Amino acid sequence: QALFAVMFVSCGMVCFMWQSMRAGSIFFKARKPIHAIVFFQAVLGVLLTFLTLLDSLVAINCSFILIFSIVCVNLADILLQLVLLWKAYLGNNRSKFVLIVGSIPLLGLAAFIGVNIVVDRAYTVFKDGVCSTRYTNRIVLIKSSLDFTSNAFLSACFILVIYRHYRILG
Repeated sequence: QALFAVMFVSCGMVCFMWQSMRAGSIFFKARKPIHAIVFFQAVLGVLLTFLTLLDSLVAINCSFILIFSIVCVNLADILLQLVLLWKAYLGNNRSKFVLIVGSIPLLGLAAFIGVNIVVDRAYTVFKDGVCSTRYTNRIVLIKSSLDFTSNAFLSACFILVIYRHYRILG
């Protein structure tokens, strides 16, 4: 089971490395903040998968890996949703309503990082050569609710843009 996890994470690391190189080259050519965000998100993926792989070779404190992964995964999620929110904002004629309402789940994700680390921390233990983590149902439900809310709102924004284009262009 540990070998499969290492193989699976290795494939993910290769994908993140490729994404980092592509995003980095686009950012260094275009020098736009949106490309910097995408590049930073890809680099976070490389760091997290590297630490996960390193854990299978060298004993690293599982609590450190847990906290690092909570921060990296949720920060990368915030960055991705920030890019999508910016696109929805621009696509909806720079609507402040879209920006304000779309920011609420992002602020919720930022608060979620603290709640997940301090209040409702997961249980983690080193077993069979890897850190095994067990999250509480509450944390899973909160994260799922935040992601669902953000995705539903952003999807509605993009569908509205498509609908407007369809009405105008036929």
